[in-house]
Amino acid sequence: MPDPVVTHVIGTIALLGSALLMVAAISVAQQVNYMQAVNLMLAEVAESCARELVELVSVHTLGGSGVTYMFLTVPSSLAGQPFNLSIVNRGDNVIEVRAQLQLYRQVRVVVTPNFGRGPVYAVAGTTEVGGVQVSNHILLPTPQGWKAMLVAVNQGDAVLVGFATALGPLEEATAPFFKLVDWTTLVEGSADSKQPFGFAVWNKGGGGSARVEVYDDDGVLVNSMEISLGAGEVVRGSMLLKLPSVPGTYVWRVVCRNLFNNAEDDAQFLQVSVRAPKIMIDSYTSSVSGKPNSQARIDVAVRNIGDAPGTAVAQIQELGASCSVPVPPGEGGACSIPVWLPGTPGSYTWTLSVRTLETGYEEQRQVSVYVQQPEAVLSIAWWNSTVVGAVGQEVKLAVLVENGGYSAVEALVEVADFENSVLARGSASVAAASRVWVNLTASLPSQKGTYTWYVRVYRQGQNTPDDAKPVAVEARDIALARRTAFLYESFDPPQSGWSSKGGEWTVTSGGWNGNALRGKDDDKGPGAGKGNSARYVSVYYWRQSLWSYANPASGFGVVVKLYFGSGDSNVYRGFALLDSSLSKLYEVSAFRLGQRVQLFLRKLDGDWSVIDTSSEARCDDGWYTLYLSFSTAATASFTYELYDASGKLLAGKTSSTPAGFQPSLLALLVDEKDGLFDDLVAANGDPRYVVVSGLPQGWSAELYSSGALVASAAADSTGTAKLLVAHYPILRGASLVLKDASGKQVLSRSLDLVVGGDIYSFSP
Repeated sequence: MPDPVVTHVIGTIALLGSALLMVAAISVAQQVNYMQAVNLMLAEVAESCARELVELVSVHTLGGSGVTYMFLTVPSSLAGQPFNLSIVNRGDNVIEVRAQLQLYRQVRVVVTPNFGRGPVYAVAGTTEVGGVQVSNHILLPTPQGWKAMLVAVNQGDAVLVGFATALGPLEEATAPFFKLVDWTTLVEGSADSKQPFGFAVWNKGGGGSARVEVYDDDGVLVNSMEISLGAGEVVRGSMLLKLPSVPGTYVWRVVCRNLFNNAEDDAQFLQVSVRAPKIMIDSYTSSVSGKPNSQARIDVAVRNIGDAPGTAVAQIQELGASCSVPVPPGEGGACSIPVWLPGTPGSYTWTLSVRTLETGYEEQRQVSVYVQQPEAVLSIAWWNSTVVGAVGQEVKLAVLVENGGYSAVEALVEVADFENSVLARGSASVAAASRVWVNLTASLPSQKGTYTWYVRVYRQGQNTPDDAKPVAVEARDIALARRTAFLYESFDPPQSGWSSKGGEWTVTSGGWNGNALRGKDDDKGPGAGKGNSARYVSVYYWRQSLWSYANPASGFGVVVKLYFGSGDSNVYRGFALLDSSLSKLYEVSAFRLGQRVQLFLRKLDGDWSVIDTSSEARCDDGWYTLYLSFSTAATASFTYELYDASGKLLAGKTSSTPAGFQPSLLALLVDEKDGLFDDLVAANGDPRYVVVSGLPQGWSAELYSSGALVASAAADSTGTAKLLVAHYPILRGASLVLKDASGKQVLSRSLDLVVGGDIYSFSP
């Protein structure tokens, strides 16, 4: 027998170990949040220092002075901690700005303007200029009474820049300015529940108070909290948010309001997910048969496709008999309902209902009941309980007939439709206490729909069947279930609703299919910079807000055909996502240099910055397709790809960046020379694909244009075929063909218009 003292000691050690693990996990989470906040503050500081460095050099090179000073306006500390700023040469007029706090570092590379003067370099080490020590690094905060500044000084033909400190006047109290540096980006829970929302606010100015406000997608205030912060201080807080009553995904807004001037200093987005169970019928006993007053069982299998636990209640409505089962989210469950068959021979129909207890969501199915004659000896042991196919298609049925008597019987099997018209007949001799297969062939109805056929087995010479079973029949046809495209444009000519900012935009011949849109850049559109560092693009934009058609959290996709010719080198062409003022944008463009192409993701928000680039790919003359998928909440997420004329993927990348602004307008963009565009499709689905759903296992779909195969795909495990049409986003006069598992064509339909993102349903 174990010693009680030893057992107690072991238990205590185990509890202590568990507690330590919990503390460690919490510490790790807090450390991750701290790292995110520090990196965001460092990024702000690096951006600010980089901008002021460009401004200093501009003032110095345009003026006539040999030395120019400019006070730095970055915070004196970050969350109460000192930090370093440094600059490093990366070439003539190219300087790397580094902001560092302990192990964390942010880097920005700037190209400094020199307006015809000599090259600009960061000072090497420390040097003295007019009694002032100029260095390539500085530690903040500076000593009491001293102020940090940037210095530019002529040295021969070059200009040197660096940091210095100067004794300044007593600092006046500055107004507070607040920024959200950390916040809960996803709040989830059940309907009407209250869930915690955490945040961290950084005060970049003088001491003051802020109020953090959370608004729902209708602009209604959900909750708010006031906090006080000293200069440079970071304060964390949390509040409870009541979630909506209706399940779904929402995008809410977090506002940091400055109580000094009631200004909205910062605003960000958070995603709200309301969870709820949704229980559906997976399978069930669709028919029962037996002798009068005998007992049977109806089995029900269900699946919870929601995101919260639920309880399924299954019931035969005519009898009141029921069963229930709890079902976790994403999982299945099963229960059985015991029933007694009626006392009178004949056919009956019962209704099975399955209800989600928590939400009231309900599905219903029909159960066929056949009560046999008391003297029956033949029964149907197996049959095709469901038949699915295309309208008019020939289908095969197999029926297993069982003889429960003591002598051989000649069995007659027939299949009849809902009007009792016989569709197929067969017969077989069945020995005593044995089973025999009977194979039949019948044609599905010529009109799509759901039907009920019956398989019946008779003893020769009898008018009343010994047994009967229902067959659920689906005669399916192709139909457009949903067009996810909210904009499709072939520029023949353009539809109304387009405008331009910068450039000359005209319709011209020689498009991918008919006419095309040509944009010629004139550097008069959105942009930033001066002199050699200036970059201004030309855009042709759709005036409708994207978010009238798509949800920012789930986003949208867009494709466009673009052309590269023999003279297209050093040209950017692609998409721009603009804010309503047309001053800020995200750019996704293809850049061609020689016979190589590369995709660029840029942001214009005050200044230009390159967020990411793809790998290079070979690019011969011809038509290509550029694809972009975009969504935004706390971060802006991008997937961008380039396809050739055959649909082959050449280059692509997935990238994300903090959502500094929310774009609302879609545009075509060209920078340098001109660009040729055709067949644009924007959709809240995926415009690269045409989807066919509801296909039986082993079937496939093919899409043709003018008799030529454009795309083909086999159905996956869900019965869905995805046909890649990135290279043909708009098709007119197309044909959609379905083939069964043997490769035999069973259906062909002519379609006037097919658009990328279309969802077709093969349904009854």
